[in-house]
Amino acid sequence: MQDNAWETFHHYLRKTGHFVGYGLVSLSFLRAWLHTIAEQRTKSPFSLRLESCVRAVISTAIVASCDEIHQSTIPSRTGTPYDVMLDTSGAITLCVLVWLVCWFRPGAPIEADA
Repeated sequence: MQDNAWETFHHYLRKTGHFVGYGLVSLSFLRAWLHTIAEQRTKSPFSLRLESCVRAVISTAIVASCDEIHQSTIPSRTGTPYDVMLDTSGAITLCVLVWLVCWFRPGAPIEADA
């Protein structure tokens, strides 16, 4: 593989890793928020899920921002807001997928731990 082809491949591989990795971070936050908010027992299933997704995305964006700030302090690394946007879009995508696959289908359980 030529050097410039490798650089392009490596760039997209790293960005894909960010997208998928932070999507999985969001999944962890989503599950944690679902169980935390469900303890209130005053919310409808829809509002519980929506609030959990919003909190998961915000939590993931905070972690991504902290990571980029940290990277900007290391001379061999760069921290960019574009990576935070990419990471946050991975979180949003995963939350939408969970919503569509787990909660939107007919017969989906209503409980908070679904």
